[in-house]
Amino acid sequence: SSSSSSSSLRNLHSLDPSLPDPGYRLMQPHSIPLHKGTNPQMLALMDTIDWAATALGERHTWPSCIKTAVDIIQSSCFPLLLCLGEDLYLVYNDAYSHVLGDRHPSAFGQPCRKVWADVFDQVMPIYRSVLGTGEPVYFEDSPFMFLRNGYLEEAYLTWSYSIIRDEHGVAQAVFCPIRDVTARVVADRREELLRDLMMSTADAHSPQHVCDIAASLFATLRVDITFGLIYRVDANSIIRLRARDNIEEDHVAAPSSVSLEREGHVWPFAEAIQSRAMVEVHDLETRIGSPLSGGKWPEPAKVAVVVPVSPADSAPVMGVLIVGINPRRALDDTYRQFLELVARHLARSIASAEAVELERQRVKALAELDRAKTDFFSNVSHELRTPLTLVLSPLEDCLSLDMPPQAQSRIQVVFRNAQRLLKLVNSLLDFSRLEAGRVNAQFVPVDISRLTIDLASMFRAAIEKSGLEFVVDVPPVDAPVYVDTDMYEKIVFNLLSNALKFTTQGSVCISVRSVGSHVDLLVKDSGVGIPQDQQANVFKRFHRVEGTPARSFEGTGIGLALTQELIRLHGGQVALESTEGVGSTFTVTIPLGADHLPAEMVVELPVPATSGMSRRSNPYASSRLYLAEAMSWAGTRQDDAADGAEAGRDHRPSITSDVSMPSGTMSKILLADDNQDMRHYIQSLLSAIPSWQVRAVADGVQALEAAREDLPDVILSDVMMPRMNGFELIQELRSDPLTRAVPVILLSARAGEEAKVEGLQAGASDYLVKPFNAKELLTRVRKQLEQAHTRVELESLVAARTSELAHAVDQLSVSERDFRLLASSLPVGIARMDVESHVTYANESWCEILGMHMEDLEKDPLMWLRHMHPDDNHLFADWFQVVQTRQVFEAECRLIRPNG
Repeated sequence: SSSSSSSSLRNLHSLDPSLPDPGYRLMQPHSIPLHKGTNPQMLALMDTIDWAATALGERHTWPSCIKTAVDIIQSSCFPLLLCLGEDLYLVYNDAYSHVLGDRHPSAFGQPCRKVWADVFDQVMPIYRSVLGTGEPVYFEDSPFMFLRNGYLEEAYLTWSYSIIRDEHGVAQAVFCPIRDVTARVVADRREELLRDLMMSTADAHSPQHVCDIAASLFATLRVDITFGLIYRVDANSIIRLRARDNIEEDHVAAPSSVSLEREGHVWPFAEAIQSRAMVEVHDLETRIGSPLSGGKWPEPAKVAVVVPVSPADSAPVMGVLIVGINPRRALDDTYRQFLELVARHLARSIASAEAVELERQRVKALAELDRAKTDFFSNVSHELRTPLTLVLSPLEDCLSLDMPPQAQSRIQVVFRNAQRLLKLVNSLLDFSRLEAGRVNAQFVPVDISRLTIDLASMFRAAIEKSGLEFVVDVPPVDAPVYVDTDMYEKIVFNLLSNALKFTTQGSVCISVRSVGSHVDLLVKDSGVGIPQDQQANVFKRFHRVEGTPARSFEGTGIGLALTQELIRLHGGQVALESTEGVGSTFTVTIPLGADHLPAEMVVELPVPATSGMSRRSNPYASSRLYLAEAMSWAGTRQDDAADGAEAGRDHRPSITSDVSMPSGTMSKILLADDNQDMRHYIQSLLSAIPSWQVRAVADGVQALEAAREDLPDVILSDVMMPRMNGFELIQELRSDPLTRAVPVILLSARAGEEAKVEGLQAGASDYLVKPFNAKELLTRVRKQLEQAHTRVELESLVAARTSELAHAVDQLSVSERDFRLLASSLPVGIARMDVESHVTYANESWCEILGMHMEDLEKDPLMWLRHMHPDDNHLFADWFQVVQTRQVFEAECRLIRPNG
């Protein structure tokens, strides 16, 4: 067996040379020297004991088993102890001396009762049990309290007792391997406290809650923290007590608040905060005047520490933690690190709780703001309904009277837009009720197929008039569906309106399907679709997808949000499938039965599917308002110009009398607005001026095409339009040389100086806020036209003058050429100078006389003056004076040639 083991080990060694050579593992026992590895001091200590004076006798008389055991423990690195004889004389190795502490070396060879007097009663029964039964015992992490290292120490040992017998089976000694595991047990305990502190404070809802949790954790295990005080520093340098454990309220050691600017406090608050380091406080009873609790230990705490509480080394100190130190453990580096970690975890939990509290306050403030906004919308909506009623009712009466067609047309425009305003008010009111939870629904069993067909039929005219195919695919559904008919009507109308608004060609389809335990309502269109990155936001209130082509750019952005909330009240949900450029499908799922609905809102009496028809005869019912808006989208009228001119004639006497342009001046105006009524109204105002030709289009794309096709004198454009808004239109106009100078007046519902400045900065010539006065609109257009005509006249004058100057330059060029040709052919020197005597031209003869070149004169036009004789310099002054009077000057002067 020994040979095979050796072979196996050698094979492993050949595979991995890093393994020890097996020869070292298989040495024979007799080859091991006696006492190998034994501390010489322990051997010397063994020899100093007078064993003859003990009951054990001389060492040479000891049984061989004891001698062998002594040799074994002395050569071992593991703490080992032998208890010899009835008095349990201690024989141990060097490793065991660390368990004894300052009891070593005096404990060697002494009876156990003398050495371990403080724990003898604890271990003696176990020793007797082992001797009596012969069975070994084992204890793990066994607690002991004994004096070592100068104080009563809390220790934990893992140890066992077993009997050493001689060759006759007689017990000769007790063998005790032992390990001091105090460091591990204490570390585990402290780690558990840190873990509990971190986990328990993770969900704390406030900084005070964190402090309370920490104090309660200190109370569960008053060992390493015998008492605890948690203080926070406020903005006024006042430190206040937030939590305490194991110390009485109003105790002198637990002041409720302390000013850091004062001195003489019981605890060194300022020192710990300023130094950002732990401060130890010793001799507590003398300092405080009374003993402070030692926690689970009967003796009072002798030392406390004041630890600054900060989440990071660079972060501000937010308070201090004061803890009592375990009287039975030394305040070593490990203990200090533990307390610093407690303070650091406490600080981070407080910081996290503060962030949570701030977020909670922010959410609460936002909720209050949202609630106030909802109440505002509700109140304003209620207040608006009264004046709207007083507007709509008289208008309806007027429409029933005989009146001229032009007046009838104007009243219809007012009536339509008053209805639209009422629809917006109703939507805001419905949404505010939903937000406030004040909706009183009444769910009744209905024939969902008949109700859907009835509602869809009301939209057929508007959809087909828009040039779209309208498909209604609604087979019968056997089971009744519980719905609030008013809410279901708004759900269907909102989805159909949305489909019509964003579909310019193709079809709109509405269908109903019974699928298992629910019924699906599907509204599908072949419209523009919704971009992928916008689909998650379409049901958010007030959200609008910018830049999407549509029949109208108007809207509040709450239609789909309101629809979703109404569907949720039915216990259902809505889903969207959309592909940009292909179309969208909205699927509404409503559960069958009434179990999912509040019992108090369910009415079992069946209601006919056509209930609500009587309400729809009311011109102010929601269905009529939806249909009126849909009909206004049913295609752009082709006779805008004729209608505008016809309607405009009625404005001439009162509005346009003071804005007429000079006779004979024709001006072209381009108008862009997606609202048909607004477009017709403005066109009628502008067309009332005989000298103004108005062309109206429905969006920015059409306006850009029209401007390039027939350049207008001025452009009026709405800001919010489909396909291309007003700002984008201006950008395109200003980037095109053909249209760059055309003045643009922006019309917008956005009021305020910021909106006006934004419009002017975008390149608009003027900015007019809706609602506007007709005279103001006409006056601003007239001013822009006058400026445009003035600009045209100035451009014509500049062009004519530029042409004249170009002709004069051409003539001057010819004259200059003739002059130079003549001068170069003459044998006399000829030079041309300006009034400051700078030579601008000199022929070759003149340059030859002065001995210079024209290139030199170009660099230094006054060079020739330096060649005049000094005595003739006065001639230059005379010449300059005569030249100023434009007379001829003739004189003779001496010149100095370059050779002197």
